[in-house]
Order: sequence, then C-alpha cells, then structure tokens
Amino acid sequence: MNTLIAAVMAGAFMLPAQLATAQPAAVPTPAEAKDAAAGPDQTIRMKVGISQQELADLRAQGRKAREQGHKSLPVPAPTTQPDDAAPAKPAKKAAEPLTVLEADRASKQAAADNARQAAQVLRTAADPIPTPEHNRGWVPIGEMPYEDRLSACLDGDAADKGIGRVYNRFTYCARWNLQVEYWEIDSKGVPVERARTAGAVWRVFGQGDAKDRRVRIFSQIEKDSADYDWGPIDNIFVAPGVPLSLMGQCSQDSDVCGAGPGSYTLPWATGDNNPIWANWDIYNREQNSEGRDKISYNQWYVEAFTDNEEYTTLNRAETPPRLMRCDSATYFN
Repeated sequence: MNTLIAAVMAGAFMLPAQLATAQPAAVPTPAEAKDAAAGPDQTIRMKVGISQQELADLRAQGRKAREQGHKSLPVPAPTTQPDDAAPAKPAKKAAEPLTVLEADRASKQAAADNARQAAQVLRTAADPIPTPEHNRGWVPIGEMPYEDRLSACLDGDAADKGIGRVYNRFTYCARWNLQVEYWEIDSKGVPVERARTAGAVWRVFGQGDAKDRRVRIFSQIEKDSADYDWGPIDNIFVAPGVPLSLMGQCSQDSDVCGAGPGSYTLPWATGDNNPIWANWDIYNREQNSEGRDKISYNQWYVEAFTDNEEYTTLNRAETPPRLMRCDSATYFN
C-alpha cells in the first residue's frame, strides 16, 4: 500500500526568475520609499469599479446613519464557499505546465537566492526557534496556521522582502502591502474617475503536507493594518463595510493541480478588527508526474477581488506565484 509523501523542498515556495515571464501580472510593484521597520517593502495593487449611482446610494446611507446618531453602519458577516461547491475558476489563462527538469533547475537557483536573503536577515535577527528539529520538521496541518511555526516564520523582516520567506521545506510566509483603488464607472463599465482608496497588510502562510500531495495556504488581512481614504464620513460609514474576497489558486490547468474550496469574502472592518484565516488546499495531480517517485511541480498564488451587486473588479490583486514540488515516494516512511 502506497503512502503519499508531499515533499515541499527548500525552494518549493520560490518564484524562479526564469519562470517570471509566464505570469507577469502577478509580480508586485515596489512600494514608495519608507522606513525599513515600517512593514512590507512590496505593494500589490487592485482596481475596483462602482457606478456613480451605487456610490451615491452608499454615501446617502452613511449620512442617514450619522444623522440618526449611529457610530457606524452594520458590517456584513464573512461568507465562505462550502467545501462541496465548485471553486471559482481563475480570471486569467492557466500557465504552461512545468517539466521536471526546468522546475528542478529553477527551484535550486531560487533556493540559493532565498538562502542568501535569509543569511542577511540572520545577521540582525535571531530565530525564535533555533533548534534543527523545528527548522526541518513537518508540523500538523489544521484549520488555522500552526502557531509556533507561523510566529517563527514571520519573526524579523524576511517575510516582508520581495516574494516572502521560505522558513524550511514545509513552511512559507509573506507579507505585502495591498492597495485598492475604487473607481467610478459609467454605464459601460469604463472607469471615469478615481473615487477613493483603501490599503492593508496582506499575509500569506503555507504549510506543506508530509503525507499527501498538497500544501495548505492560509491568508488574512493583518489586524489594525487597514487604512481608508474615503473622506471623514465615508471612512466610518462606507469603507469598513466594503467586501474583500480572497481565494487560493493553482496556476496551471486542473489536470496538473487543483485548489479548493472557493473564495472567502469578508468586510474590510472584519479583517482589520478580528482577522480570520481563510485557507485552501493546493493539490498536485499524480497522473501528470514523472519517474518512479512520481515527481511533479506546479505553481500557486492567492488573489484578492471585490465582486457583488455594487462593485466590479477591474484588476485583481495577485501574490507572486510560488513553486510547489510533490512526489509519491514511499521509502521515507
């Protein structure tokens, strides 16, 4: 009886330079210059449209609530797609499948780059879990991140640099600035004027599975990181209730890998005041593997968007795609 082993090797959560051209839209742009301790050094941008009438209606609701003495409007509860529902498909074309040879070469190069970055960070920050056992080991995967591993990975500023931190072969984490522009759109959906903006720190955490061909990806908005620029009244009565959806995706077609469940939607106020970790499993298909150990690679990413009756996403925000390596070898047992 075969037991599946998913080996998320050092470099599995890397964005290889030679693969970057396959998904140019997902590469973040540099943030404005700021103090090194101020947070993530990369910004991922998103663009959302709302009709002039819908925007006027939302503002009217806010003014009415203020006149009635309310401190804010009711915030909708978070919603998530059930496990048995079909996940929403990516909004973009799937990336080309990766051959074992090109992915292995890219992974080794990216691992070396990550090691150099880690060495620079360790000169100024000690690891909170210095024991080799914790550095190498797999930890159980649950509905929430494994707290000790999460804290260890996010310690220091390595997770804020570039495309994040590979803490060990089973653990990845990253923090980015998420910046969203809200545009007024005409009857044809064409943006005509930038209305308002919002921003927050976007966190992603990944755990590799030692018993299955998958990784579990967690994502949330960091507590107390949201910042609204909607105006004095709208910052209180409109912006906090705007929905934000997060969803984990596989970069390649469904015959290579899959992601589920679907999107998780929450108001900005919920993410800012009471962060909830959304999670998705990224599975690698064994039927597209190679060799005795059934080795194969794929990429994954997390996207953010806002789509409902009032809002339409014009440009989704996407984290940089990361590389994932899986095999079905049994001789490690």
